Amino acid sequence: PGVVVVSAPPKSGFSTAFNNTVRMIDRYLLNTEAVEDSQKPDDSVENAPVNTIDSSTSESPMTVLPSLLRKYPDAVVCRHVVNAGSLNLLMEQPDLDRRIVVGVAGPATAPEALLSLLAFKGPDDAKVSRDDVAKNVRAVLNVRVIRKLCDGCKAFQPAAPQILQQLSIPAGKVTGFYQQGPPPAPPLNPNLKPEDQPQPPATCPACNGIGYRDRTAVYELLVVNDVIKKALKQAKDPQSFLAACKQAGHIGIRERAIVSTCRGITDFREIDRIGLLRPKK
Repeated sequence: PGVVVVSAPPKSGFSTAFNNTVRMIDRYLLNTEAVEDSQKPDDSVENAPVNTIDSSTSESPMTVLPSLLRKYPDAVVCRHVVNAGSLNLLMEQPDLDRRIVVGVAGPATAPEALLSLLAFKGPDDAKVSRDDVAKNVRAVLNVRVIRKLCDGCKAFQPAAPQILQQLSIPAGKVTGFYQQGPPPAPPLNPNLKPEDQPQPPATCPACNGIGYRDRTAVYELLVVNDVIKKALKQAKDPQSFLAACKQAGHIGIRERAIVSTCRGITDFREIDRIGLLRPKK
């Protein structure tokens, strides 16, 4: 029993990650109820019957949660938590042996998503307690969708020492990285006739010359253990909390993305496109 938070920036795989998390709830052992906003329609999950609210008429999860909880569900999933009152009511459910999954679309990292729970307000003067968050949240999942390099044309490039240093990768641990193919066309030679000029590489039939094929995701999981709970209660600002998470051994989404480049799943151009290559200042 506890609360699991699913998060991601806009258009980064939030809905898919949330749906897949809900699908992992065993439908034969746990009776699950879902709260969804009709103004933000999404794919339904087969093992979670939907209780609908309409945010255009100022409804919130609080509108349906009291009646929903009287059905005595084992698990409650809420894709969009919009106010402190809804979140506080959901935070009470682990004491009743219930599993809760909540979604927070927007935060770029798992620690930021955890802190974002404290920013919810209303209705009236309702706020979310740090102690309640530390007590009830078990883990925070953050996700980014990335394009996979095409196995038919990706090219291996030896790793320059300065690149390894910038990425904090020990020398000798990684010999090189794959990058988007196909290779560039050779330069024209003015001393050769047109028919003798070097020919450009053939278009890759697998990806049609795009260089990427299929998609996957990079995941960051923040487990809210005793060290993270203590840091959450004592943190004076987001920077100090992020530093405490890192000191506790948490591996962030940027580091996970760099690992995917080391494994040849994607390249630096792709993780730079989604904003994970350059560390935040």
